[in-house]
Amino acid sequence: MKSSRYKWTIKLTLLTPFLALLSLFLMGGGYGWATPTMILFPFGSFILIWENQLSIPLLIIGLLQYPAYGLIIDRATSLKQRQIRTVAIVICHLALAIIIICRKNPEWR
Repeated sequence: MKSSRYKWTIKLTLLTPFLALLSLFLMGGGYGWATPTMILFPFGSFILIWENQLSIPLLIIGLLQYPAYGLIIDRATSLKQRQIRTVAIVICHLALAIIIICRKNPEWR
């Protein structure tokens, strides 16, 4: 049987709720540790550089980032292209997370 064309999209979509629950648990309803959320969901939390609260549209973007990563990887036409895309995603993700942590609003812990 042929493997799924959207293998990574499915895997990362299934991983997203677990990461979101972990982030919510660590944030403790807003009184806990927000850094893991900034690391796990940088596209959803980049507003924290300027603001002291998260917004619903950006939370939705954060929840869609991992399925988007999977889709970008799955749409590669060759193994080499898949590797390049994976490395680019990891670099962009980590760079944005580091920027957010270094530049976040001082009201966030």
